Amino acid sequence: MKRKTIESFFNKADQHPSSQETSQVQDSLEQNEMPAQEPSQQPKIESITYERDPGKRPQIDEYPPNRRDQVRRFYISKGPFQPYMDEYPYAANANHRRRFQYHWFKKFPWLEFSPTSERAYCFPCFLFSTKPRGRCGSDTFTVKGFQNWKKVNNGKDCAFLTHMGQASTSAHSFAMLCYDNLKNSMGHPLQLALIAASREVGDVHNFFQDAIFIINIISGYTECKDELLAKQAKEISREVDLGELDTRRANQIGAFQKPEDIKWSSHYKSIHSLEKMFGGTVSVLRTLARDRLLSYHSRGDAGGCLKKLLSFDFVFILHIMKEIMMITDLLCHTLQQNSLDALNAAHLVSTTKQLLQKAAR
Repeated sequence: MKRKTIESFFNKADQHPSSQETSQVQDSLEQNEMPAQEPSQQPKIESITYERDPGKRPQIDEYPPNRRDQVRRFYISKGPFQPYMDEYPYAANANHRRRFQYHWFKKFPWLEFSPTSERAYCFPCFLFSTKPRGRCGSDTFTVKGFQNWKKVNNGKDCAFLTHMGQASTSAHSFAMLCYDNLKNSMGHPLQLALIAASREVGDVHNFFQDAIFIINIISGYTECKDELLAKQAKEISREVDLGELDTRRANQIGAFQKPEDIKWSSHYKSIHSLEKMFGGTVSVLRTLARDRLLSYHSRGDAGGCLKKLLSFDFVFILHIMKEIMMITDLLCHTLQQNSLDALNAAHLVSTTKQLLQKAAR
C-alpha cells in the first residue's frame, strides 16, 4: 500500500507568496502580538499611590479589580479625612454666607472634607457605594462633593440625615455595614474588644474625643508644631539635668499621633505622646487663645481645649488610661506573634489580668 503523507489530505501551498500576501501576514502578526505588550503598560497594578484628600483621590472603581480590597484596607486603616482648619472657606454660592463646621465630624463620624474642592464627602460610600453614576444625586457624596451648607442644620431635612436615609436598606446603610465588617476583620480581636469596651464608658469616650480635638488643633498650625518641639526639647533638657531622664532617651523628641479606629496601639501612642508633651501643649494652646490675628472661633476652640486639658477629669483619665493601655498594648503585640504557643499565651493573659487588678487598687 502506498504510504499516505500530509500532502494526500491538503494541497501544497505556494512556496513563494506574493508581496501583498506577505504584507497581509505581517500585519496580522503585528496585530496579534499587540495584546501581549499590554501587561507591561499597566504600572498601576504593580504600584498604587494613595491620596487621602477626597477631592483629589481616584474613585474605587478606577483601581484594578484585584487591588480594590487592598485599597479599601489602606483607607480604612487611616480613617476618614477630617482636617482641622482655622477657617473653612465659604461656599461658592453667593446667596448665603455659610461654611463647613468642624463639629460636624463629631456628629457624623463618616463625614470627610476636602480643602481642595472645599466640599464634603461620605467615607464609607466612597469605599462601598453601589449607586449607579449618572443618576441625579447618586454621586453627590462620593464624586462631586456636597457644599450646600444651608441644608445641613435643617431639622429632619438635614442633607446629611437625608444622605444616610431612614431605612436599613439605604445605600449609605449598606456601605456602613460593609465598612464595619471589613474594619472588624482587619483588627486583632483583643484590640477591637478593648476599643469597643472603652467606648462603652461615657467619660472615657468623651476623653478620647477631646484628645483628638486637641491634637487636631495643635497639628493644624505649622508654627505650633515648631513651638511645641522647642518646648519639648527644653523640658527634656531640664529632666536630664535633674537626673529624671536617661541621657540615652534625651534625643527622643516625638510628635502627636491621632488614634486609629482599629488599632489599640495607636490609642496608647496618642495618649503617651499627649502626656509626654503636656506642658508644651498647654503653652501652645494659651498662645493660640490669645492670638488676636486668629478668628474669634479659633481662639475660642483653643481656649475650650485648654480648659478641657487642665480639668481634673481629663488629667485623671489621661494617667489612668496610660497605665492601663501600657499593660494591654504589650499583651496585644505579644499575642500577634506567630511563634507564641498556647501555654505561654495563657500565662501572659493571666499575668496581664493580675497587673490590671493591681492597677485597679
